[in-house]
Amino acid sequence: MLFEQGNPLFLLSADRSRFGLLARAQQVGLPHAGFECRHWSLSLAGLMQFRHDALSFEPLLKNSLSEFKPDLIHANTLRSALLLKRQQCRDIPVLLHDRDLKAPFISLHIAARRIHTLIAVSAATAEKWRSLLPSENIHVVYNGLSLPELETAPFETRTGFCILQVADLLPWKNHRLFLQVLRKLSGRIPGLRAIIRGRRRGRESAKLLQVLEQQARELNLEACLEIRTADGDATAELQEADLLISCSEQEAFGRNIIEALAHGKVVVAVKAAGPAEILAQCTAASLCPPDAEALAQAVMAWHADQKYLHAAEDARKFAAEFSLDKHLQNINYVYDKMIYEEG
Repeated sequence: MLFEQGNPLFLLSADRSRFGLLARAQQVGLPHAGFECRHWSLSLAGLMQFRHDALSFEPLLKNSLSEFKPDLIHANTLRSALLLKRQQCRDIPVLLHDRDLKAPFISLHIAARRIHTLIAVSAATAEKWRSLLPSENIHVVYNGLSLPELETAPFETRTGFCILQVADLLPWKNHRLFLQVLRKLSGRIPGLRAIIRGRRRGRESAKLLQVLEQQARELNLEACLEIRTADGDATAELQEADLLISCSEQEAFGRNIIEALAHGKVVVAVKAAGPAEILAQCTAASLCPPDAEALAQAVMAWHADQKYLHAAEDARKFAAEFSLDKHLQNINYVYDKMIYEEG
């Protein structure tokens, strides 16, 4: 969207997935180049991988800076900031867009020496930087989504009831708690169905999928549960579902929560980190402790007298506060502030 607004951009990305940044840049004609970068573990092997990836990235960055001559560098995620060498970027202000709730302190310390400004997707995400950066250089900018998704749908009575978890197949997303909630609800809501919509992320995801399928069998949930792992977004599932459950205690923001609200769906979420922050004033959501019975009770309360349908308009109005336009205005404000201070 920044490119479509007329901002000259050059994208360097390691996201080569089918629907990733490089594919989207190609579609809209955004100048771009790809590189290789792994997720480094906190180990000797991870350190060696980081060193290899950083050395491989160095000539690409050098050529890109020479040809494009940017006014600032927007490093999207901590990994990106760690790849930047101070001597290469000493005359260019670096902005880190942090989307991770937690990170090793050594990584934060190294990155803090390389960046000028921080944008965090939530106050919870920004907290870990408070002792490392001046407060005036830390900005909280919530994620934004496209408003065409927020079209008002007519009120309708629906048969059955479908609960949904949208979460990539990673252990910290806590799919197992979702299954425990489903077990608590089983037999208490007529026509109950459940969907887990989660993309696979390598071997770890394949293992987790096996664990979840085994747990579903042990809890006798196979008849009412469907696990979908296709690539792409979860639009079809958000339209199909009646209520979204967010089970993680480690969400930096929770974009799927806002997307669900934008579709007129109420949300039941664990009261922690990003979701606790962004849903604090939302009348179409319930915040609960990370306990299956508490989450199940909240779902039951929304199901009673079809309250979830009556809250659909409130859900859409709340999601509109996280519009892409507002998000871009806030990003551009930070850009302008950085360039003014450097000038």
